[in-house]
Amino acid sequence: MERNGLIAQIWGGDLSEGESLQGSPLAGLLESLMDVQVITLASDAEMKRPIAVMEETEILDGASLGDVLSEEMGIDVPYGALILVMPKDFSRSQDMSGQKLGEILGHIILDMTQGQYSVTPDVSGKAKDLVHLAASGQAAALKLSGLSGSRLQ
Repeated sequence: MERNGLIAQIWGGDLSEGESLQGSPLAGLLESLMDVQVITLASDAEMKRPIAVMEETEILDGASLGDVLSEEMGIDVPYGALILVMPKDFSRSQDMSGQKLGEILGHIILDMTQGQYSVTPDVSGKAKDLVHLAASGQAAALKLSGLSGSRLQ
């Protein structure tokens, strides 16, 4: 999904606050890795995989994702939060192995480093931190508080 697809989902009413997605292993993993609040949204649109975008990412000229979500959907988005967009039934998926989470996380990191959803592909500081951790092999050393082994299997 590209930037225009994200905007289309917002304006088309395809996104909603993901009450059923709260506490997902992916959200917990991202929250632990990046030390930011994760806002989880559920999408009715067809998606290959979940996406994550920093709230300060400019998705329209002069408008950040956080501002657009606040204005268009009435969602309170704290400054510096990470917006995680997942298919509606993603949390019910039985294929949530550690390997699958790792694959999804890899795609998220790649998208963030390339500024995939931004008008100006400038990588945010939090995304740079995550890339640095992953590149240096320190991601394994991070504590995954709140994630038990059974939730990752």
